[in-house]
Amino acid sequence: MMHFLKLSSAAIRKISRFLPVFFVLIIFDIKTLDAQTRIKDIVDFEGVRENMLIGYGLVVGLNGTGDTLSSSIFTRESLVGMLERLGVNARDDS
Repeated sequence: MMHFLKLSSAAIRKISRFLPVFFVLIIFDIKTLDAQTRIKDIVDFEGVRENMLIGYGLVVGLNGTGDTLSSSIFTRESLVGMLERLGVNARDDS
């Protein structure tokens, strides 16, 4: 008869006490690997708003250095695009 491991009865009792806990932890760990919950769905971040803020930056007081709507196509198109996304028709129909 082959004896691979000889354990005392006290050691067997300790192992039998911790074995179910070990299996529960392994099963719990396997289940959490498949979780599809996003952190942002279960927590609230301080300073985060529900409504999204939309705006356009405007610098004033620099005489002769700014854009005009007639000389800069990008300025006009970016303003018109932002207004259209907000539901305002800002295109010239003439």
